[in-house]
Amino acid sequence: MVSVMILLYQIGLALVMILASPLLLFSSRARFGFSQKMGFIPQTVKEQLSKIRSSTKKPLWIHAVSVGEFNAVLPLLKKLRQELPDLPLFVTTTTGTGQAMAKEKAGQFATIAYFPYDLPGSIEAWLDTVNPAAFMLVETEIWPGFVHACKKRKIPVMSVNARMSPKSYKSYFNLRFFFKSVLSQFAFIGVQSKSEAERFASVQGSDKNIEILGNIKLDGLTGDATKSSGTLSNYLKGDTNDFFFTAGSTHEGEEIIVLETLKHLIENKSESSPVPRLVIAPRHPERFEHVRNLIKDAGFNPKSFSKEEKLEENDHVFLLDTLGKLMESYSLSQLAFVGGTLVNIGGHNVAEPFAFKVPVVCGPYIQKTRDLANALSEIDALTIASNSDEFKTQVKYLYDHKEEAMRKGNLGKNWINQNLGACDRALSAIKKVLANES
Repeated sequence: MVSVMILLYQIGLALVMILASPLLLFSSRARFGFSQKMGFIPQTVKEQLSKIRSSTKKPLWIHAVSVGEFNAVLPLLKKLRQELPDLPLFVTTTTGTGQAMAKEKAGQFATIAYFPYDLPGSIEAWLDTVNPAAFMLVETEIWPGFVHACKKRKIPVMSVNARMSPKSYKSYFNLRFFFKSVLSQFAFIGVQSKSEAERFASVQGSDKNIEILGNIKLDGLTGDATKSSGTLSNYLKGDTNDFFFTAGSTHEGEEIIVLETLKHLIENKSESSPVPRLVIAPRHPERFEHVRNLIKDAGFNPKSFSKEEKLEENDHVFLLDTLGKLMESYSLSQLAFVGGTLVNIGGHNVAEPFAFKVPVVCGPYIQKTRDLANALSEIDALTIASNSDEFKTQVKYLYDHKEEAMRKGNLGKNWINQNLGACDRALSAIKKVLANES
């Protein structure tokens, strides 16, 4: 029965892909890694995997969809490398930005490739080549065809940092006749919180393979609370009393709001107030030039990282048009906005700036980061604005009240420190699964 449902699902997926083929062929984002996703494996990847096959250990396959998921699992990858140095690591992503980040951060100790489409030919080609000891999903993606193929090959499937938003839960629950069997094939599902555990258990009809590990993203936020000394600081030089505000992972519609907020700060600045300066870091690289034009249209002369430009005395906006520098920008700021929350995206990791004791103001759309947002809001660290006008008001308040901003930043940092350890718990669970396979 399960095999029949998987077959019907894959036939449906194939039909959808045929209908969507114009998008796949002409969209630059969709074309990233297209041949690999179809099951064509690059020679360089084959050679790396061939060296692994000649060793005594099979690789652990880790899949992280994009930048957010990869950054979440990176602390765990480093722990795996440190504690199991003989275990080969094979990391896949779906997006081009995720692939670039994986190669930059883990390319020295892991083989990096794109994850295949959930179709038999693509799946089997990669499983034949990789022959993993186990497979581990990060966060949200559940691919029924791939999970079923692993089960037939007796490859254990795991999930870490697993989450299921209330909105996703409704869809999974309505299709629980199908996803119940898929989830039951996991060796373990390591969820972020109790509420996530309850949602997974409700869909599966059991909690036997569900473990509350915590959020491994927090383990990646143990960085120094001291200000960063990286290259970005050379571009953001200003008076030591300047007020730096970073808008990170922004989406369409959000840049205009933060630029209007910056104007509000400038227009209402007292003589004794610090000079407000804004760093905008768009979520998607293909929007960099568009955002540059938005900044110009707002009346500002943007300086940017890609052009190696420094903020001068009369400059107010810096465009962070690169990947991998957002955390450094947070570390140099006095206030942060985390994108995807002022427009209905669902939000990104609202805890990141608190690693540097930097308070956060976000919008109301927090469904993808709800547990973190609610926890930080409950202790009065995170400020959640209900709309763009309230967002402007809250930013102005924290700009005017330095001690209150520092108090919120310290509360968030202390909360992170109290909730560390998910990586160690995940590592312990992975070791148990791998031990059963050896």
